[in-house]
Amino acid sequence: MSLFHDSRTLGSIIQIDKPVKTGNLRTVLTNIPKDTSLDLNNTREITYQLLRLLDIVETMQNKYEAVITNPPYLNKMNKVLKEYVKTHYKDYSSDLFSVFIWHNINMTVTNGYAAYMTPFV
Repeated sequence: MSLFHDSRTLGSIIQIDKPVKTGNLRTVLTNIPKDTSLDLNNTREITYQLLRLLDIVETMQNKYEAVITNPPYLNKMNKVLKEYVKTHYKDYSSDLFSVFIWHNINMTVTNGYAAYMTPFV
């Protein structure tokens, strides 16, 4: 959960350094009874949100045969984004474009394809 604290700001550049095994947690969450009449703690909504988070974690941990993106061009970052980029993408921290290129290369399997919509530079 702590990895996704600033997920609205960081989005897909969040790095998951250690593999997260989602199978057992997904099994537990999907086996919570959905038809209980007593839902004092909003269990159904929390379960739904956690299952969505597991989907995102699984997607972000995968390696892909092809990665295609239009990386953002942003060199003025807010404080949260700037600190995260400097910590996790130090060599590429001068521009978010560079961060996305590096991150997407690492999402691609060996001998896979990476394509980017870029300006003429």
